[in-house]
Amino acid sequence: MKYVIGHGSQISSEQLSGIYHLRYRVFCNRLQWDIPAVELKERDGYDALDPLFITAVNRANQVVGCCRILPTTGPYMLRDTFPSLLGSSPAPQADNIWEISRFAVDKTPHHGVAFSEVPATMIAHIVWHAIVNHIDDYVFVTTVGFERLLKRMGISYERVSGVVQIGIERSVGLMMHVNEPTISAISAFAPWLFKEERRAA
Repeated sequence: MKYVIGHGSQISSEQLSGIYHLRYRVFCNRLQWDIPAVELKERDGYDALDPLFITAVNRANQVVGCCRILPTTGPYMLRDTFPSLLGSSPAPQADNIWEISRFAVDKTPHHGVAFSEVPATMIAHIVWHAIVNHIDDYVFVTTVGFERLLKRMGISYERVSGVVQIGIERSVGLMMHVNEPTISAISAFAPWLFKEERRAA
């Protein structure tokens, strides 16, 4: 498994197609979100903003995990698509707060890789991206199942909304803190990532 980080304008059309097709299978089929899709691909207006994508690609060069990252200083989903989840709280808008959206993972078994390893490793890359880009927090809408994964990993987070039903899953708005507990948890889970990234820097 390899993990690729790049803006939409930087990655191949084949990989972008794989991202949109995986999102269709996860959000339209598995989670049954009521969102538009064209030719078995799910994409929306936020994809036109040249977001950063973190992508998991298997040995067959298939996209099996992906997420999208956008700054909260521009349009983003929690504020502009799911504002009701914020309740009376103001929508975050700061250079040091970004949003994770469209986090999707293929549940098909992959040779030598446990299902939870892919989302956990993607989270590790998300945290490292925050460290090197001076991001203190991420906001996002996710399922309560994914919230449990963050808790098991030791990630520091808090709810910014109550639980709501979206499709067939119970979902919640979260703010993930890139603080010492989160960095320690990621360092323990993926020490190789920190060594590799520091060599690259």
